[in-house]
Amino acid sequence: MLRLVSQASKRGLIPLRQSVASAPLLRFNSIASAQRLFSTFNACQYDDRGGNSRNRSFDYSDRSDRGGYGGYKNYKNNNNNNFRGSGRGGRGGNQSKNGSNRRGNGQSDFDASRNTSRRGGPEGDGLLGKEDYERVRELDGVSLIELAKQDAAAAGGEVEEDTGDFSKVKTELLSKHKILSQVLVNSLTENRKYLSLTEVQSQTIVPILRGDSVVVRAKTGTGKTAAFSIPAIQLVLDDIITTIKAKKEGTFDKETHQGVKAIIVSPTRELAQQIADEISAITAYGPMRDILTVCLVGGVSRAPQLRHAFGGSKVADIIVATPGRLYDVLQEPGVGDHFKNIKIKVLDEADRLLDIGFSEQLQDIDSALSNFAKDGQYQTLLFSATIDRRVRDFARMELGRNAKVVDTVSADEPEAHTLVEQKAIICDSWNEVYPATYLEVSDALKGVIAENSEKHEGDDMKDDKIFKSIIFMPTVPSVDHFAQVLRAAFKLDEDLAKELKPRVYTLHGQMTQAARQRAADEFRRLKTPTILITTDVVARGMDFPSVSHVFQMGSPRDVASYVHRIGRTGRIGHHGNASLIITKYEKQYLKLLENRKIKMKDVRVFKHSVAEEGEEEGSNPVAEHQSRLKTAFDFVDADAEETIKLVEGLLNSYAYMRKDFGVNGRDYLDAHNQFTQLFNIKDHEWSPRVKEAWRFNNGGSQRAGFWDSRGRGGNNSGRGGYRSGDYNENTSRFASRNYKNNDRRDNNSKRNFDRRY
Repeated sequence: MLRLVSQASKRGLIPLRQSVASAPLLRFNSIASAQRLFSTFNACQYDDRGGNSRNRSFDYSDRSDRGGYGGYKNYKNNNNNNFRGSGRGGRGGNQSKNGSNRRGNGQSDFDASRNTSRRGGPEGDGLLGKEDYERVRELDGVSLIELAKQDAAAAGGEVEEDTGDFSKVKTELLSKHKILSQVLVNSLTENRKYLSLTEVQSQTIVPILRGDSVVVRAKTGTGKTAAFSIPAIQLVLDDIITTIKAKKEGTFDKETHQGVKAIIVSPTRELAQQIADEISAITAYGPMRDILTVCLVGGVSRAPQLRHAFGGSKVADIIVATPGRLYDVLQEPGVGDHFKNIKIKVLDEADRLLDIGFSEQLQDIDSALSNFAKDGQYQTLLFSATIDRRVRDFARMELGRNAKVVDTVSADEPEAHTLVEQKAIICDSWNEVYPATYLEVSDALKGVIAENSEKHEGDDMKDDKIFKSIIFMPTVPSVDHFAQVLRAAFKLDEDLAKELKPRVYTLHGQMTQAARQRAADEFRRLKTPTILITTDVVARGMDFPSVSHVFQMGSPRDVASYVHRIGRTGRIGHHGNASLIITKYEKQYLKLLENRKIKMKDVRVFKHSVAEEGEEEGSNPVAEHQSRLKTAFDFVDADAEETIKLVEGLLNSYAYMRKDFGVNGRDYLDAHNQFTQLFNIKDHEWSPRVKEAWRFNNGGSQRAGFWDSRGRGGNNSGRGGYRSGDYNENTSRFASRNYKNNDRRDNNSKRNFDRRY
């Protein structure tokens, strides 16, 4: 034992003077156990990580600088002989592995690469020679549109017309009329390049700053995140300015100013992280760098998150969280003291929050915050792309009857974004959906390549169009399998140069949180042909730049999901393309879209084709694509039992069509017998689970509420009812979910939304 400690002290792991006297006594069952631990210490790399020189963290797998904070130490064994310090980030712009400015955020065991509390970035008003001012607080009757018209008239001109998603309001107008602080406007215009406000931003910023509780409806991709983030940052900035003045005057009261000022609740972890990143990017500027934004999500350890948010000298100003993790955090003893000065709560993607059963948990969060907040009062904002009766009832309960409603979608306007060109391809069965999708993806990719080739013809390629697509699939196993098939198919495609073959990523709820975040980050970063295959986990609110195409294999359950999915492309003034590849049994879904004023530019039937003997190569591209895809299927090494689960799970996820669209279960399954052959499964007999789901035998009575999307205990009821589309691949049965009792929903439960999707 003494030798082990002495060797550890030589490596700097334990100071020599403490090696015997103060080192903890380690007991081992065998010499081999002690040697394994010593090997682990040998593998550790010693590293000063910025900030206070007393702080040291160990990271064998990654040498990125993470910034120290007051000598804080935390060693975490991740069962891979790696010890990683999760110390708080340094006070400077620390250089990470890829050279970008990142501050360590105390979350190294779950979120080491995220920059949710930046200290680096361009300087603020001081270097720009612009002094700040006392912001206008009386905003009754103020309209940004009217101010824009007044400014234009005073300048002897006319206000500019709306351009796409953008309004007539220039961002600099907010500083000219002292509605936002100068430093915030500077960051928006010079740091983030937000030169004009979008329609939803121009209509909501003033009411929010005025203190109104607001229900906001806006299309996807129109700048909703900034619409609530900008006022939230301004409220925190107001408090910082007030604190500075109070300290100068000797009237500073810690109880009055410190603590969390804004909470933003998001339905998914990826969206929560994206919002936190956006706020951090805006606040990485001038004195706003003192604003600390923390992301609290499930799937990872809670302790480091609590330390990061509440354990340091600086308590979080803005918290972005998923409901389950936020509820858990609010139950921690003493945490409520940090929410005394809460000013604003935002529910983003409110329709999705209700879809996945968070209604009661959101009410519990509201009750807890009301108990913590001074006078029990704070402002509530509700943002959603779709607002139905359920959302209206919830808004009335959360915000009261006097809440202001801002609807940026007119009654005669389609809910889907008009800048997205939409088309539908109808197939006989899923046996054709796979080749039809591959054909669409391949043609779109080659179309972009051909367009770029004609455009520059050897000149500068900086203005080339990027092929970046998202493919939505119904189940997790189908995502993983199709990704392997696509990779193999593109390798077989000799028409594509090596550098033009797309990289294929997957993202779904059964991946670890770190893997999910890596996939999302890589997909955002790459400017080469890239495909992300995913489930609905990224359908809501996720903002991936330059997404050119969205493909949906099979129809989603409702129109709202369709709107959100295609909203990943054509964002904020950009054009996009969306393809819906469905079976003939889903044709009624097109009528649902038409009823909501969503029209397809092109609807066509997929023509199956087989190469004829002696046919000239290249004369039948459809047959060539199908042949290549079939070869790719043969390349994928899949376990027979897992493949059967994949096929049956996929078909079961559409069993709701039996009632919704009047589809005959026997006909549907008979039509999909060939689908199993695509996976090299011959003479397959459908399992009792599939027959039961589709009522193949027409026996027995239908369970009350099983298919009912609106009734109690029915689909998405959030009260333990069944969700017919929620086939659980792990147990090969439909999963019953009781959200009411699932307090720790964001942790590693196999039944929660994030783990399945």
